[in-house]
Amino acid sequence: RRLEDIVVESTALAKAANGDAFRLNVVLRNRAPTVAAVPWVELTLTDANGELQARRALSPQDLRARSAEIGAGAETTLQATLSTGALRITGYTVEIFYP
Repeated sequence: RRLEDIVVESTALAKAANGDAFRLNVVLRNRAPTVAAVPWVELTLTDANGELQARRALSPQDLRARSAEIGAGAETTLQATLSTGALRITGYTVEIFYP
């Protein structure tokens, strides 16, 4: 659980086929020479003015992690589909953490 060894390689948040849903993709890389636990992801959604619209902590299970661990020097892709209802989302941030 050395968070400093886990790097967010890339993120993407795109409209899903469903009108009020978004698909989140997060690619994580473990830079450590040892196996690491997959961290949680905090997703913050904002509107056109940068105002907070929603914030959610997503577990590895929420993000359909294939394993609870990331191998030494390996990467993993996490994905989730999220409903936003009537919120008008134009921006987002992703942070990783261990609870």
